[in-house]
Amino acid sequence: MSTHHSSVSVNHPHDPHAESCHPHVLPLKMYFAVWAALMFLTAVTVLVSYWSQSLLIAMLVASVKASLVLAYFMHLKYDHKINLALFVSALVFLVIFFYLTFADVATRSQIDPMQGNKLEKYPKKEQVIQPSSSHH
Repeated sequence: MSTHHSSVSVNHPHDPHAESCHPHVLPLKMYFAVWAALMFLTAVTVLVSYWSQSLLIAMLVASVKASLVLAYFMHLKYDHKINLALFVSALVFLVIFFYLTFADVATRSQIDPMQGNKLEKYPKKEQVIQPSSSHH
């Protein structure tokens, strides 16, 4: 009799390359800690909104909040590192696309829409001939 070995691998607890078929379960205490951090950061966002230079700080706080949600609620911290690499690369391309879009919008005023060429830095004003106010 010949024995046939299946190509399906058995998951061993000490094999780092074996895929786990069990989801990672965090203790409830960790979820509440992340929730408390998110609530604190939301309060920081609200307080910062009253400050005139708040956009950069608000974006940083929002990034930290998104990272917490991704890492703990979506279990990206405990997932395969390829998923993290794919997510980070998608974010890098998103930042590049936003940068290019904002650069385009910011420089549109430097092009004459009628002629399609660049405007002079200080365009010359045309002299307008005013009709004389004297009656003949």
